[in-house]
Amino acid sequence: MLALSRAVQLVRDFVDQRAAAGAINRAVQIVLDVQLDVAARAFDTGKPAVAVVVLRAMIVEIDVFVRIGRITVTDAAQLEAMINRIIASATAG
Repeated sequence: MLALSRAVQLVRDFVDQRAAAGAINRAVQIVLDVQLDVAARAFDTGKPAVAVVVLRAMIVEIDVFVRIGRITVTDAAQLEAMINRIIASATAG
């Protein structure tokens, strides 16, 4: 699960970069970072089902953040694509 944990870290890096650029609200960054940390820890401790639940919830939240203007559609699409790839890898086979 280390590769999946690393993939989650790459998503967090993207969130942090976009927040540093002012494209993602600081409060939203904190929420996403905490959830990504939970998902990474779940992968690290052999609980991929927990990580997948957290990541799926994030997809819903990201859509809400777009609707209220806290994340751009472009950033949301990239985040969702990254997260969906992790979910697909975690649930494959």
